[in-house]
Amino acid sequence: MTLLAMLTRRSRGALGLAATCGALGGAASTAFLALVNHRLGHAAAAAPGFAAAFAAVSAAMLVTYVGSRWILIRLLQREIHRVRLQLSRQLLAAPLHQLEHLGTARLVTILTEDVQAIAGALGVLPSIAINGVITLGVLVYLGVLSKVLFGLVAVLLGLAVVSYVLLDTRATAALRHARDALDRLGEDLEDLVLGNRELKLARDRRLAFLTGELTPHLDTVRDRTIAGSTQYALAVSWGQVLTVLLIGAVLFVAPAVFTLDDGVMRGYVLAIIQITGAIGGLLEAVPQLRRAQIAWSRIERLGLELDAEPVAEPVASTAPRAAAAPPAPSRLDLIDVTYAIDRPGDHAFVLGPINLTLRSGELVFVAGGNGSGKTTLAKVLAGLYPPTSGQIWVDGAAIAWPGSDAYRQLFSVAFTDGHVFRSLLGLDEAQIRDQLARFELDPWVHVADGGFSTTALSQGQRKRLLLITALAQDRPFYIFDEWTANQDPDHRERFYREILPALKARGKAVVVITHDDRYDALADAVLRLDRGVLHPPQRPAGPSGAPAALHQGTLS
Repeated sequence: MTLLAMLTRRSRGALGLAATCGALGGAASTAFLALVNHRLGHAAAAAPGFAAAFAAVSAAMLVTYVGSRWILIRLLQREIHRVRLQLSRQLLAAPLHQLEHLGTARLVTILTEDVQAIAGALGVLPSIAINGVITLGVLVYLGVLSKVLFGLVAVLLGLAVVSYVLLDTRATAALRHARDALDRLGEDLEDLVLGNRELKLARDRRLAFLTGELTPHLDTVRDRTIAGSTQYALAVSWGQVLTVLLIGAVLFVAPAVFTLDDGVMRGYVLAIIQITGAIGGLLEAVPQLRRAQIAWSRIERLGLELDAEPVAEPVASTAPRAAAAPPAPSRLDLIDVTYAIDRPGDHAFVLGPINLTLRSGELVFVAGGNGSGKTTLAKVLAGLYPPTSGQIWVDGAAIAWPGSDAYRQLFSVAFTDGHVFRSLLGLDEAQIRDQLARFELDPWVHVADGGFSTTALSQGQRKRLLLITALAQDRPFYIFDEWTANQDPDHRERFYREILPALKARGKAVVVITHDDRYDALADAVLRLDRGVLHPPQRPAGPSGAPAALHQGTLS
């Protein structure tokens, strides 16, 4: 789908109305030109009827211009809202590995710069309609006044269009380079904010960052933007100079070649002044359309679809339930599951094949060195990474990929690098307050206005907030990814001696990624990952490839 089709598909009615108002305004402007030229050449035109026509045309210009812009303002803000919301939904629905590959800085740039550019393209469409109708109407008017003189004007306009196309090609290339550099600049700014402490502590690295990373990318964005904008400024300036050249041709060149009436010359001068203004308006719209097209093509290359139907989200209902909720699943099986991670310029990392069974009320520890695949296993297990091969079963129901959102809702996960949301996002406030006191966080953070008063905490304190939010979600399966790292001995002891046994007693299946081998006796099973391979080897699949004694079904 083209950019224009995407912009107009959902706003066709309002955009059509704005464009119609603009077109009527353009027609009124052409009529205004004809009335003025007629009045200057005919003294009798000062009759009351002529004045009434002049007033009517002036009123029509005012109403149509104001109307088109009023509609446009409302339409533009609604479209910015829709595009941002739709893109946010697409990002939530996109595979996690794709978003991790893009990086935070690039995604933020898409949600801000690119969305603004795409939605801003709507702002120039009514202007294009107004100036397009003015240009067409004035050209027709010129042709009626003098066909011979019209040929001269058409040749000069044709030369102007050719020169503009050449300038536009160079400007577009410069703006595309500027947009590419903006992604790299976004990464630098992210490093500047998140790595500020490290840069303050190391003068040499700070200078290397400023001179070798940030400044060159800032220079590229500045220089390429200046180059592109300058090319467009030259084009617009050429349009203004064109007014002088065309008027000079009409006043001095044409009379030396043709016999022209003073009224025709006067009409051409007025028309040229108006048409060059309209053409200038059309030319000034081109950079915005180009920026929008560049943004659109980048989003398309990322595999995100702004024109797709919105991703459906469940809606909370306050109606009484007709029946009791289905029982929580009691068994999860990974059957010959693998997951491959491509590493450009290096060998791919492959997790598995993994054969693993989790049962309700079981506590499983997973250990392994750095890079062994522990966090990757957690993401595959929780449905964040779809298996490259193999199957996952829940109580005999095979999980369908990629439609696995229902499966992901079975898990509550505290990742070692998890994000702490400021808002509670629907979690029970009373329960959160109790847990804040339990984990000795209440002196630093409290619940206020439906969220945490602050998340600017130490790494260990932030991980305690992650644990609190994970525990507040009552799910049948829990995964804790090296949670005890950065915790003091008292909280580590409480985690292993109180939190995990309590979850186990409630019938939860818990997977703990850990290096604390002195607590291994508490686990029902202790497994170790080494270069993606699980030790000791777990139960293989049954003869049919499905877990023994399970019926086949589908959960999506």
